[in-house]
Amino acid sequence: MNWDGAGEMSGLEQQSVDLPAAKDTPEIPKNPYKEGNTLSITLHKEDTITADVKILEQHGPSTYSTVLSVSVPGHVLGSTEPSVRAVLKVYDRRYAEELRQEHKVGPWSPEKERCYAEALASGRAAEFMWLLDTDDDVETPAEPWDEAQNEVLIQSWCNDLCNDETRAYECLESLQGRQIPRFLSKVTVSRNPFAQFEGCGVDDNAFDIRGVLIEYIPGPSLEDLAEHVPPKHWQYCVDEAVQIVRAYANLPFLNKDVKTRNVIISPAATGWHHARVVMIDFGLCQFRDSDESDADWGFAKWFQDEEGAIGVVMRSRLKGRGPEITYTPSRRWHEYSDNEATAKIIEGETEGGQARQGRSMDGVASDDEG
Repeated sequence: MNWDGAGEMSGLEQQSVDLPAAKDTPEIPKNPYKEGNTLSITLHKEDTITADVKILEQHGPSTYSTVLSVSVPGHVLGSTEPSVRAVLKVYDRRYAEELRQEHKVGPWSPEKERCYAEALASGRAAEFMWLLDTDDDVETPAEPWDEAQNEVLIQSWCNDLCNDETRAYECLESLQGRQIPRFLSKVTVSRNPFAQFEGCGVDDNAFDIRGVLIEYIPGPSLEDLAEHVPPKHWQYCVDEAVQIVRAYANLPFLNKDVKTRNVIISPAATGWHHARVVMIDFGLCQFRDSDESDADWGFAKWFQDEEGAIGVVMRSRLKGRGPEITYTPSRRWHEYSDNEATAKIIEGETEGGQARQGRSMDGVASDDEG
């Protein structure tokens, strides 16, 4: 499929769309995810359930997703309690600030939303979504894509991230409730009333705002360990965090976003020594292909160095602040470190290479420790 001019698709019939005048178009709230707001969500469990959840808190800025603590009616989750606190991760393209910055599409605005709605109603958005989903070699045309196409691009990324996070929890099911949160439900936050899909080969939920509902884990992050946990418990917390990576070592899963801020230390009733250490945030990950060789997969695991992203970082961060932290790499993937077939990654020619270079500047594991 070719592109003409400023991102127009050749061969596509441009349909006229009867939409309200701009001044009559309801303006979407600047931030629907503020504390105290109520969201009506659909939970996709064995039975589809609609529930109103109250936003209690937003955790950090919106990056690829917006992470909220919400109060969910207890009966929806099979609890006898009137309400249950849970975490709702919403993959909403409008507020995925870091994702929008990376793709240089600028902040969301009501005017961009109107362009997007027109493209949805005409079927043009679905055509472009299909192209993005089926052609891995889509190139940006000489002239920039238009506002509607940019919104479809970010929507496509949000869909992929949400799908990967859901798949990650399925892959890591054996760790749920202990070393990772329990996965409660896939969620639709809102349906898109404008979308037309006929003959486009795109799922009819491709333009919905989706997310995941997971167990809420109270406690500080491993990044803030020194500020909240007595020094005598630091080694235990670091060891438990490293053990999470080792626990899924034999599963077909690679976490590309292992960070100390994505590990939560949740104190037990008996104190910090028996704290539950939990890894969160699996939107950026990779799964082993069924035909992927041991050498290629092993190289990817060695290169990412998930263990070192915890052990080496915390050893460096806590140095001189209390008891010395010991960390001994398992070297589980070291034998694959000289895989020539993927050696170009070392040169920073891929996203993985760039990520490792960035980590190296932050004091993350060197090659002889990975």
